[in-house]
Amino acid sequence: MKIDPTNPSPAATHTVPARSNNKGQNDDFASVFKTQMDRKPDPSLNSPPQLSPMMPPSLRMEHRMSAQAQTASDLLDGMDQYRQLLADSRATLRDIAPVVETIEKKSAKAQKMLADMAETNPVKDVLQETVLMINKEVERFKLGVYLEE
Repeated sequence: MKIDPTNPSPAATHTVPARSNNKGQNDDFASVFKTQMDRKPDPSLNSPPQLSPMMPPSLRMEHRMSAQAQTASDLLDGMDQYRQLLADSRATLRDIAPVVETIEKKSAKAQKMLADMAETNPVKDVLQETVLMINKEVERFKLGVYLEE
């Protein structure tokens, strides 16, 4: 079946009935709209609801980290920066060497900190493993072994 462009389609002949323009309804809406817009906002609606903590204060973690935890975090951040430089094909040894020197110095400070830490300190194991990993990676860098085989 061919479509004849001169023959109007049934959808094109359908017309939408015109709305009755009742002026009274528009005026009512306008007056209600104006009064709502002119009202002062209720300040209690803008403030967030007060929530009680889910855990008692004794069980909540403090946002401050201990010096040992901060040292471990700094060392891991340095190792992450080293990893990113190793993965970057544009990074040269001149770009990587300062990062290795920095984490080596931080690792030496962390070793001194480890000597003073109590055996029961929960961060001690993490810090000790981090220092061992860094020392291993620094030696690998100095020997010229940069990538895993």
